[in-house]
Amino acid sequence: MQQKSEVIYLRAHHLICINTFSGLGYSDAFINNMARIVEALNSPSQPLRIIDRLDDICAFCCHSDGRQCLKNGKLVLEMDNKVKEILQIDLSTDKIYTAGFLNKKVERAMKKGFFCKVCKDCEWFTICCQLLKCNG
Repeated sequence: MQQKSEVIYLRAHHLICINTFSGLGYSDAFINNMARIVEALNSPSQPLRIIDRLDDICAFCCHSDGRQCLKNGKLVLEMDNKVKEILQIDLSTDKIYTAGFLNKKVERAMKKGFFCKVCKDCEWFTICCQLLKCNG
């Protein structure tokens, strides 16, 4: 019998970050955690829940105090809201998605220029643009 995967909790904008992750990050702990999450989300059946607070990625970020983003919480919230709007994610339903379902939605949106609309003010924007070969 196959073991059921634990639910991964993600902020909406992290749906983009997992698609542009290239092994860079704030610390070894952050990079290792991010790599683990990216690998888990490569499984189409991996359950995940979109949340509007610190998530499983934030847990290892040096800009988190365990309760909130200390670097630019307003920008992060704006990016989350843009992603939720574009992908039509309603947090009021407390829905658990599969990684495969959300990965397809993100992939379609990225082809329509979604990345530049959401991420243009992020500190990682230039690096991600190079990875995506976009004109950012």
